[in-house]
Parts: sequence; structure tokens; C-alpha cells
Amino acid sequence: MTLTTPRIRISAFIVGMSLAAPAMAAPLLKAHFVVKLVVSADDTLKSIVESDMTQLLQKLPEVEVTDDDSAAWLLYVNVVPLTDAKGVKGYIFSTVTADQYSANTVKALPAEDFKSPDVAASVKMLMARQVTLRDHWVQTCRPEDLKQAYSRIVDTFDGTYLAPAREDIQNFNLNRGIK
Repeated sequence: MTLTTPRIRISAFIVGMSLAAPAMAAPLLKAHFVVKLVVSADDTLKSIVESDMTQLLQKLPEVEVTDDDSAAWLLYVNVVPLTDAKGVKGYIFSTVTADQYSANTVKALPAEDFKSPDVAASVKMLMARQVTLRDHWVQTCRPEDLKQAYSRIVDTFDGTYLAPAREDIQNFNLNRGIK
């Protein structure tokens, strides 16, 4: 069928474009997780664990590792060697996971959202170091299982907190017809 008038041709083009638009729309929400990793251990062990865990975290989708104290996620790892006269027999890992979502949200509110500038300053000062402790784990491992131990920490952190958030964001976008 041939469209004979410019007006019909333009209308057909607009209808065609509007049908294609949902597939090209950008997601309304995008996952981006900022994580601060803090490792406590002797200098040699700290360097190894911090480097390896940072690499593991950076391999996760949408994760940025930072030194910024205001990171949304805080992952504290304490590594203590178990030794005897013959040397290191194993390690104890204690891990604490915390988030600062609420604090960061309140700190980001504009001053006009509060009754007065004094109230805004007071609330923001109170929220400056506010964190929510989410979880803690304690595990032991043999020296040869060191890498597996902190890999489990990263996998557990991702599976417990980040993967469900990624899925929620994906579902939010899908429910609005956006991929």
C-alpha cells in the first residue's frame, strides 16, 4: 500500500518510532554499589587479603571499591593468625558488614526540607557517622585455604546484599517495560 500524502507518511513514521521507543529506553534505575573494604591484620597478611579481596569485589557487577568513608557499604575484615611453635596453623576471619544508606540519604537532603537551617545542620551532624550493622561472620581456615576463605566472604556479601538489590532494580525496570 502506498501512502500518498506527506501527512500520512509522517504519521506512519511517528507511530513506528513510538512502537520502537520502549526497547530503546534507558533503565530508570541502575545498580551501582560503592564498597569500602577495611582489612585489619599484620602488614604482610593485610596487603595480601586487601589486594585479593579488592580484586574479587571489583569483579562483581556494578561494584566500585573506594577508600571514601561515606561509601554506601562498609566491609570490615579482621584476620588473626593461629600459631604455635611450628608456625601458622590457620586463621580466624571475623567480618562485619554495615551500610550507610539511611545516613547518606538524610545527609543528601536539601536544607529546605527541614524546619530551619539549624535543624538541618544538627540532623546532618548526627547522621555523619550513622551506620546500620547488617551482619557478622566468624570463620576459621587452614593456611592453604586462605584465598577460599575470603572468596566465601565476598560471595556471601554479594549473594546476601548486592545480588538481591540487583534483582530488585532489574524487576523495577522490567515492570516499567524497560530492559
